[in-house]
Amino acid sequence: MALKRLLQEDMVHVSPNPVTDAIHITTDLPKKCEVSLLDIYGRIIYTATILQSATIDVDNFADGVYFLGVKTEDDKVVRQWVKQ
Repeated sequence: MALKRLLQEDMVHVSPNPVTDAIHITTDLPKKCEVSLLDIYGRIIYTATILQSATIDVDNFADGVYFLGVKTEDDKVVRQWVKQ
């Protein structure tokens, strides 16, 4: 029996992308999610629990490619974003 995916990639929105100072994250889920920002090597550099949306200051991050992980109790989605 296959598990139903509860968190789909189109349920996580990241803007702007590329970003210069703050990244805005929204989800279409009515429950809390754990968000993590990871560097290109997969190291977690920021983590928080959000309810549907958050704005994270990334002004001090070095320019480059990063990943956003959004995790619920049942599923996980990873999105790529760029800091300029």
